[in-house]
Amino acid sequence: RETLHTKSLVMSGGGNFSSLCPHGIEWIWYGLGECAQGGRDIASVVLGLLSIVCFMVSSLPQYYSSCKTGNMDSALSIWFLLFWLAGDSCNLIGSFLADQLPLQKYTAVYYILADLLMLSMFYYYKLKHRASRGELKIILH
Repeated sequence: RETLHTKSLVMSGGGNFSSLCPHGIEWIWYGLGECAQGGRDIASVVLGLLSIVCFMVSSLPQYYSSCKTGNMDSALSIWFLLFWLAGDSCNLIGSFLADQLPLQKYTAVYYILADLLMLSMFYYYKLKHRASRGELKIILH
């Protein structure tokens, strides 16, 4: 199995693929910093990547539905969105503190951006609905 020393060699570009990961898959070694040598390792990497993609696209139907119907502010709780952002923020901070692989850091950044987009849409529709009901008074000079 890969050690912390091996991980640092790979991520710094100093790792020798043929000696540190014999019979491994080269793109997994250089792209992800993992030594996948057998079917089980490869399946683990592929399923892990598929899981990340599924989580990344899971919010797309919510964005689409919210834009189409214009009711995001009534569909989700602000507390749900704020706690979701807090959890993803902890994940991002943890990924840097633990010096995780770049893919894990990029994924954490993506989740923060997705959370901020969802919060922005929430407040946009909340303000839009208040304005349409006459509850929002804007004074222009």
